[in-house]
Amino acid sequence: MFVRFRETSRRLQLSLVETRREGGKVRHEHVASFGAIATPLTVAGRVEFWQDLHQRLGRLSNRLDSKMQVKILGAVHARVPMPTVDEIHALNLEEAKQHETAWRARHVSTEAIVEENKARLKAAERMVTRGEPLVATAAEEVKAAEQRRERIERGESVSLPGKVPTLKELGITPAHAEYMIAVSQLAPEQFERFLEFGHRTSDYRRRDYARLRRFLRAEAKRRATP
Repeated sequence: MFVRFRETSRRLQLSLVETRREGGKVRHEHVASFGAIATPLTVAGRVEFWQDLHQRLGRLSNRLDSKMQVKILGAVHARVPMPTVDEIHALNLEEAKQHETAWRARHVSTEAIVEENKARLKAAERMVTRGEPLVATAAEEVKAAEQRRERIERGESVSLPGKVPTLKELGITPAHAEYMIAVSQLAPEQFERFLEFGHRTSDYRRRDYARLRRFLRAEAKRRATP
């Protein structure tokens, strides 16, 4: 038996082949595949390859004695060096550093989102506090307007109030009014998804409008997908 190596521009494929004679001719019989490894070789690729190779050889223990296994391992090692202890240690250290960096970045970004939402919550609470008296006033005005309409419908002469205040006079831009109406129409689960949708710590109110429009388009596409 021998190990056959077939190399392409990106991969090195290995397989175990057995030779035998039939009718005076040498025949090659495929015994097992040892998998493939990407080239150029890397420490991470070699570690994964050798772990898989030992498992594959273990499944062939009924056909390969220890001497043949040593021969196979030597042939493979000549083309795909077995990772050394120092290489594995360096690889583990590098992966640990990458995990630490990734989670540190996740911690910073998540903390920033939480702090921003806390600030938004405080701002919303202030708006609620300021808005509650306005709601009461608006309710009184609605009731008065209904009474005026009813009196006019009965034919009474009723003096009309002053000009209806505009959104600008109330401190509300048309875009923000449209935004708040659209947000109020979101279902609870949609609102939760919206809080996470395209969130950036640099978002400001003017960017929220565009984020809401993108979210609504994504929701429509999600509902349309079977």
